[in-house]
Formats: sequence, structure tokens, C-alpha cells
Amino acid sequence: MGELPAFPAMEERYAFHTWPDGCAVFDRFSGDTHILDTFSAVLFLSGLQVSPAVIEKLRLPVISDENLSSRLDDARRRLEKLKLPAAPPS
Repeated sequence: MGELPAFPAMEERYAFHTWPDGCAVFDRFSGDTHILDTFSAVLFLSGLQVSPAVIEKLRLPVISDENLSSRLDDARRRLEKLKLPAAPPS
């Protein structure tokens, strides 16, 4: 996939490199690099309020409703551990 377009709200802090099943996020403030699966990457980008058009580039896989709540909780915990923002629970 490659680089995501830069956005003023996030370009100062984060750099991204994406591939079909996830992305790497470099946090310029901490110097940390994080590897995220696609689901966590979309949740993270949603937390940054990135437009759905950009998030669509990561091609979130179809997730059945019965697993969605559990996957969201797991992804939020992973992002919290990494000190990365996540979209708030709806």
C-alpha cells in the first residue's frame, strides 16, 4: 500500500506505512514504532478522527457481529498498552 496522506492533526506526531493486513505507526514524540493489525489500525485512525475515505485504504476485513464487540475491546486494550488513541466506544 505505502504511505498514507498526511493530515495536519496527526502529521506532526505520527508517520504511517501500510500494507494489506496492517500498518506501522511511528510516534515522533516518543520515538516508538508500533506494528498494528488492520483492525487495530482502523480503530487507531478513527481515534485520530481520520476520514473514512483514508481508513478505507486499509481494507478492514468483514467481521461478524458476534465477534465485533470482543475484537473492539481487544484492540482498544492493545492500543491503550501502546499509549495510542483509539476511537471511543459507541
